[in-house]
Amino acid sequence: RKALERLTVVGRLVEVSVTPEPQAISPYRRPLLVNRYIVLSVEEGRFEGGELLAAHWVIMDGAVLEDARRSFGKTYRLQLELFERHPELEGERLIQDVEAYHLPLFYDCGE
Repeated sequence: RKALERLTVVGRLVEVSVTPEPQAISPYRRPLLVNRYIVLSVEEGRFEGGELLAAHWVIMDGAVLEDARRSFGKTYRLQLELFERHPELEGERLIQDVEAYHLPLFYDCGE
């Protein structure tokens, strides 16, 4: 597959979706969770907006990941690619409690 354009930002978490317990989302075993961030700085790539949504894995094979829960107000370094450029994620459960649907949605690739 062709390499996707990557965006690396430092963002402050300003709206948090709740990480569910694995049994609460059965039969899904690998959900992604969407949070909203204010972009404080852009380290790589181009981003003109002030806010974005980022989806990251929270549960794998029925177990909550160690770094799944993120804290409101804390800053995070995010390595992002546009979510729409990841058709392999189309069938995965997407948990989104945030209501800023107008913001661009990215997939947090991790470091």
